[in-house]
Amino acid sequence: MSTQGADASGIVAAITDASEDSIVVVGLDGTILTWGSGAARLYGYTADEVNNRSASLLLPEGHRGELTAILQQIRSGERLKDPQFVARTKGGQILELSLWASPVLIPAGEVVGAALVTRDVTQVAQDRRLRRTMERRWRSIIESAVDGIVVIDAHGNIEAFNPAAEGLFGYTEQEVLGRNVSMLMPAPYRDEHDRYLQRYLREGNARIIGIGRDVQGVRRDGTVFPLHLSVGEMSVEGQRKFTGILHDLSARVQLEEQLRASEARWRTIIESAVDAIIVIDGQGRVEAFNPGAERLFGYTDQEAVGQNVSTLMPSPYREEHDGYLERYLREGNARI
Repeated sequence: MSTQGADASGIVAAITDASEDSIVVVGLDGTILTWGSGAARLYGYTADEVNNRSASLLLPEGHRGELTAILQQIRSGERLKDPQFVARTKGGQILELSLWASPVLIPAGEVVGAALVTRDVTQVAQDRRLRRTMERRWRSIIESAVDGIVVIDAHGNIEAFNPAAEGLFGYTEQEVLGRNVSMLMPAPYRDEHDRYLQRYLREGNARIIGIGRDVQGVRRDGTVFPLHLSVGEMSVEGQRKFTGILHDLSARVQLEEQLRASEARWRTIIESAVDAIIVIDGQGRVEAFNPGAERLFGYTDQEAVGQNVSTLMPSPYREEHDGYLERYLREGNARI
């Protein structure tokens, strides 16, 4: 070997030993020619154990044909990068690596081998898979939620919009992603939202974050409807996000209106009745006292409500009433 060739070999060896990455130089037949200290740390073999052996020993069963494919590309002078290269250590551990492969040339320009640079990304790959698994799991939970869930960034732009939210507002997720969440609010809340959010981020003055409250939303068709909104704050990779959980109150509000209408209807009937009507609770306290009762007993509604109904009875019934009521509630023994 010429002095120049020896010097070149020494330079290659120095580079492979100094690098924190694994650097392996192989011939075009796959024979290992140079084995750096980074390779020894990564794979667990010493240079004496691998020199002049096929680099296929570094690949698990079922992957050894990949070395042949890499060398075929190298022969044509190509460089290649594989972010998901699989290898095996001396102890049998499977590694996930990123691989860079470059041709090794002699001064005449002929390709005589390949430099294989690998970096262990096993933990990174595992973390990435775990993150994907967690993302799928949380997305499944969010997408199956009965209540609407909307996630926004610190600027109020929508980043997630689950199927229940689609049903609530009439928009698809794709239609709202990246748009300001104020689009889902009627005036004047729409115009106030961004100022409130920025004031909260600047001063920490929370009016709704961390607290549930009843608000109004506006559907795609312009319909305004009642909602219960709970807002939570989170940090994702250093970025502040806000999650709103929205429960449609339309059915509850409608029921309350029906109950109020029903109560008003029956109150009108009771108050217009000629006969006295008195309603008491389980302790005998007066809860309702209609005009007929006012005329009959001479008390006003305000005077009678809250008093024991026995006030309206003469002795001995007045003293006996509470005991009779308690006995009836306890034993079901009805006298009247």
